[in-house]
Amino acid sequence: MEPKLLQILRSKGGNAPEQELLKELACTRDMLLNAMANLNGHGYKITLENQKWELVQEPDTPFPWEFPGRQNTIHYLPVTTSTMDVARQLAKEGCPHLAVAVADRQTRGRGRMDRRWASDHGGLYFTMVLRPDLPPSDGFRFTFLASVVLADLLKKLCRIDVGVKWPNDLITGQGKLAGILSEMHTTSGNIDFLNIGIGINVNNTPTGLETRAVSVKMLTGRKFSRTALLREFLDRFEKELHGSNDFNDVISRWKKLAHSLNRQVKIVTRNKIVEGFAHDVDEHGSLVVRLADGTISKVRHGDCFHV
Repeated sequence: MEPKLLQILRSKGGNAPEQELLKELACTRDMLLNAMANLNGHGYKITLENQKWELVQEPDTPFPWEFPGRQNTIHYLPVTTSTMDVARQLAKEGCPHLAVAVADRQTRGRGRMDRRWASDHGGLYFTMVLRPDLPPSDGFRFTFLASVVLADLLKKLCRIDVGVKWPNDLITGQGKLAGILSEMHTTSGNIDFLNIGIGINVNNTPTGLETRAVSVKMLTGRKFSRTALLREFLDRFEKELHGSNDFNDVISRWKKLAHSLNRQVKIVTRNKIVEGFAHDVDEHGSLVVRLADGTISKVRHGDCFHV
């Protein structure tokens, strides 16, 4: 009942006569009072005066009922170790494609190579469970797609000049704004599930764990709704998934946003260091680097530093 109740109140400018609510919800007054008490207990402030209910205040919390049509696949936790951990367990238990684990705070949030990702309150931390019908070699495509969708969203919704840094960061001229991490589980040569974890500095002040990190609030001077950002991202990402299958288009869009191309870079992997001039990203998501001796090296994974 809560999703519809909130939808009705918002559609009526935040307030509605009690009799109208009872009629539209087709419920008893006791049921309505229970729903109001539940919402008030979760940080909403809904008051009754002169037989009219008014939505006075709303928490910026990604409760499942804030995602109409998705409420059964949104798994919200106030605090968790990492949404990647939660998503992995959900996937192993058979959750559907595009299930989402989201948390207000992570105690062991992580990035590439198990580096810690500071997850202060006010940021947006979530992981999507995907079950694509593609070979494991194509799993990287979803990280690139997520980067493009998120960058476009932040540009349009928050008016931030954001770009992408190979392989998985979103950056501005002032510092890192978001990071993306993927983990894949395969069975018999097929993708069983692919989890895409995303951390966005929204209304938080990033700690020293994130070198030159910034947040949406720091860049704009405004607070943004994390719930609205997540809702819009999921809608856009799903639309792209069901749209064109032309990955060349995704790569082309990624390149237009790229800060890692046409410049000197140093890429550090677990086994080696590659230094040279990055001039392209190929169809496999590899960074194409021209070395000092003129030879070409294609790097699939690693941490990229702009020199």
